[in-house]
Amino acid sequence: MYGWEAGEDGEIKKGNVSDVVYVYDASTSPAAWRKASEPEKVFGGCVARNADSVGLVNKVWYICKSRQWRAYDVDPSTVVKSTMTDARDRKTYKTVTIGTQTWMAQNLNYEYNERTARSYCYKDKADSCAKYGRLYTWAAAMDSAAQFSDAGKGCGCGETCSPSGTVRGVCPEGWHLPNDTEWNTLWTAVGRTSTAGTKLKSTSGWYNNGNGEDSYGFSVQPVGYLFYDGDYLDKGNIAFFWSSSEYGSAEASQWGFEYQYDSVRYGNTKRYWFSVRCLKD
Repeated sequence: MYGWEAGEDGEIKKGNVSDVVYVYDASTSPAAWRKASEPEKVFGGCVARNADSVGLVNKVWYICKSRQWRAYDVDPSTVVKSTMTDARDRKTYKTVTIGTQTWMAQNLNYEYNERTARSYCYKDKADSCAKYGRLYTWAAAMDSAAQFSDAGKGCGCGETCSPSGTVRGVCPEGWHLPNDTEWNTLWTAVGRTSTAGTKLKSTSGWYNNGNGEDSYGFSVQPVGYLFYDGDYLDKGNIAFFWSSSEYGSAEASQWGFEYQYDSVRYGNTKRYWFSVRCLKD
């Protein structure tokens, strides 16, 4: 502001002749006073000394990340982390409770191969399954062969099965394949689809420094996918997860993360192999 001396990075103060609050921003060139955002009015600028701190303003939670106060509907400090073991093959997975939902914090790695409902490791390498989990057709994700329940029986590409209610699918007992409503509950909990990519992606492994903040321990890794023609594609670039929601014989929902986007993306084809994250019943 005119006549003001340089301040400390993140410092706030009111204007000389009004109640407007300003913050000193040393990240600009040149450093300068500017009008403060709502969380900055309360907490000051998001700078190194308050990195990762969390606060509530007008019933909205904010966390200090990368010099910005970012809005969250669920306070990241309330997240509960644990583990679960799949009784079928004794594999253990990290879990995370975000608001009212408990999710697997790792991709499912259960081998499911029933007729045309199949799963694969990226480029058929076992170490890829161990790190990233398996890639599933929608039929396999839904348990179309009804190995564990009848909710997804007969579902697949070219078939309309109109699933309703909870679909266990390929998930362990007590868990299920989330539908679009449940995925949207997660996006709302972390601040909407526009920023869910940044908040849920892992902090390393993404192409061109497209890493996320992993603020909730959900840890989306860029596993890539299997194309319908048999090509494995985009490891390091993207990750997509199946939904149990179907929209016709050729369309079922999947939700994706890409290195170049802060947002989460939506798709609706049944033709590819994607990852599975299970949600606790």
